[in-house]
Amino acid sequence: MTNRPSQRDARSSPDLVGARVSDQDNHDRSRSAVVGSLGQTLRSALPALAGYVLVRAVSLGVLAVWAHVKHRPLMRVLVTWDSGWYLMIAREGYDRHLSVHHVGGPGWQYNNLAFFPLYPYAMRALHTLSPWTLEQAGLVISWTSALAAAWGIYAVAEHLYSQRVGILAAALWGTVPAAVVTNMAYTEALFTALCAWSLYAALTGHWIWAGALSFPAGLTRAAGAAVVVAVMAAGLIELWNRRQTFGAGLNTSPVDASLWRLLAGVLLAPLGLASYLGWVAVRLGTYDGYFQVQKDWGATFDVGAGTAHQIWKILASATNIPLWYAVVTVGLCIAVVLLVVSAAGRQPAPLLIYSALNLTIAVGVNGSYMSRLRFLLPAFPLLFPLAMALARVRTPVPLWTLLTAATATGAVLGGHLLLVYPLWP
Repeated sequence: MTNRPSQRDARSSPDLVGARVSDQDNHDRSRSAVVGSLGQTLRSALPALAGYVLVRAVSLGVLAVWAHVKHRPLMRVLVTWDSGWYLMIAREGYDRHLSVHHVGGPGWQYNNLAFFPLYPYAMRALHTLSPWTLEQAGLVISWTSALAAAWGIYAVAEHLYSQRVGILAAALWGTVPAAVVTNMAYTEALFTALCAWSLYAALTGHWIWAGALSFPAGLTRAAGAAVVVAVMAAGLIELWNRRQTFGAGLNTSPVDASLWRLLAGVLLAPLGLASYLGWVAVRLGTYDGYFQVQKDWGATFDVGAGTAHQIWKILASATNIPLWYAVVTVGLCIAVVLLVVSAAGRQPAPLLIYSALNLTIAVGVNGSYMSRLRFLLPAFPLLFPLAMALARVRTPVPLWTLLTAATATGAVLGGHLLLVYPLWP
């Protein structure tokens, strides 16, 4: 009879010890592969980044010339409106009470707790560590983040479709009229970068990164809820697809490390948003503190009633429609159509959820009508059907004509929004 090793001998056998070492080696190789893959993605993304920079440079050039003609310093234009609130937070910190800033006349009482902390405190940190002013630090963060966002948009589109679609998607994101705020000290560029890379991580199965990037996205804008829900939904879908493996893993020792990483990513995703909402509640002494702040700003969720009322007013005065009201209305309608086309094209569920929630926020929150296209700017997957359609145009002249027209239109409308229209973008 052959002597069988005991369980204790088996656990300490060289083969199993080697297996554990092999698992560690596999993990190290996987981490190296992620870094290598990132570098490879950057190299392949260079045409997309070049196209995006060209588009935004045209927009900034048009804005600079227009501002000079109107005798407006360009720096002041780039740090106007909401930029002032971020600068206030960076200099002075947050308010402790509701309705402390009286702006715009009687009844206009605002509170800077409506603005999330990551961007203004990043401005303060960069200002402290560099010779730049707070305004310059804000623009550096915004412009750098815009490049990271274009790269992330390219990465998602290239992963799902092709390099050509990725290049066109990044360029298109730079042409939309609301993209003018990515040249400003606003949060949209930083927020879109975090969301794009979080969704890319989820789509490629890097769950810790997906959750880790959703965390700061939730500290950047309230719309961080969109990427949080999208990443959590992607994780739950993956858990459902792997339910047999997951069940087997719970009955073995050790549990499959990839499952732990998936669960950790899903649990990490909402903590940034939840922590800020909780902090505001404690600071104001009421559980719904952040929503009270939003109410003071006139931003309440009314399921689109305010948007419908504005559209009805526009249609009723069809002979005298302000330009930007028409642009916003048409843009919202196009976004709805693109969401339907994306769903019909079987875009991955996390992207559809993310786009749908951004669209819901843009349409469903009763606030500034002018800001609704800006709220849609992070919903980059809506551009994928357009990028795919352009990718099928193989003749250079029509393709470049379309891109040039889109760039010029976006640059002119962006300049009009900042230099002609009297309300905030």
